[in-house]
Amino acid sequence: MFSVITSSKTWFLASMSCSIAVFAELYRNTKLIEELGIGLTRALKSSKIALMLIPAVIGLIPVAGGALMSAPIVYTLSRELEISKDIGVYINVWFRHTIFLFYPISQLIIIASILSGYPVELLALRQLPVAVFMILIGYFASLRSIRDERGIAIASESRPLRISALPLTIALVAAVSLKLLMGNYGMVIGVITGIAVLLFLIKPSLKLIYTSVFNRRVRGITLAAFSIIYLQTVFTMSGAAELITKVISQNTAIPMLLLEFMVPGFLGALTGSPLTGFVLSLPIFSGLKSLSISDVNIIYISSYVNYIGSPAHLCYIYTAEYFNVKIDRVYRYLAPSIALTLIFSLIIFSLV
Repeated sequence: MFSVITSSKTWFLASMSCSIAVFAELYRNTKLIEELGIGLTRALKSSKIALMLIPAVIGLIPVAGGALMSAPIVYTLSRELEISKDIGVYINVWFRHTIFLFYPISQLIIIASILSGYPVELLALRQLPVAVFMILIGYFASLRSIRDERGIAIASESRPLRISALPLTIALVAAVSLKLLMGNYGMVIGVITGIAVLLFLIKPSLKLIYTSVFNRRVRGITLAAFSIIYLQTVFTMSGAAELITKVISQNTAIPMLLLEFMVPGFLGALTGSPLTGFVLSLPIFSGLKSLSISDVNIIYISSYVNYIGSPAHLCYIYTAEYFNVKIDRVYRYLAPSIALTLIFSLIIFSLV
């Protein structure tokens, strides 16, 4: 506990997670995230592009089960294009999760950077080809044979797209720029800048601000950041990671590269949490070898991609409930997409 409390990693991660959570709550409670989705729907000329882009853009607000935010828009567009509910669920879940492989102010990639020691921007840049591959796979699995319609829009009064997107854009640009100038805490200041812009533009009531800052989701996400460092510290200092490392090294002939895909992937799918898969796997493999950035990318992607299809994944559960579809019916689209993404990642990171 003393080691965790006195670690600068703990306080950076907690402050970053708290600021992101508050930003997400303000976007959600002011309905600005819905207006952003509606603005994109109106601005885009292709309904196919809208279906791919809206879950991803709304996915920039990283909250548990957040796919439910984009589900109404995806449901409406899917019905207009006569797309089955099964494919509608797949579109909402799959395209929402393409963004977190390279989104530099995602809690997940920041945690990966802090625990591995590799820069956020480098991890994100290397994972960008996998994200592009996921987008292509998603398109061919769900939208290739669908006739595109133009002019489909959702009737609703909302602010212009430039207003609803501005706080998020400023937060992203400021976080990345200030990190280069000031180090990790520059990212925290960047997100706070985005919050300030949102408050200036929307001028929400004091009650709404209070509700957004002091609620269980913000507390939970901030505490989770502390718990992540605590969990990995205990896992390492107790000797558990060393013991598992020894068992793996002495009792398996499976190549290390495959183990790096199997272990975090199993943990991510089992728990419905990419953080658990990554946080527990990293010390195991760091005990077997000095981890290169490719090793870290593999562990990250394996845990993350397998979690997407987990039956414990809240986004998957909530979307299926919204569309009134049993989750097992979507696996005929989801399972091949996950398998192909993992194979592509295995190939690309075994070469670079």
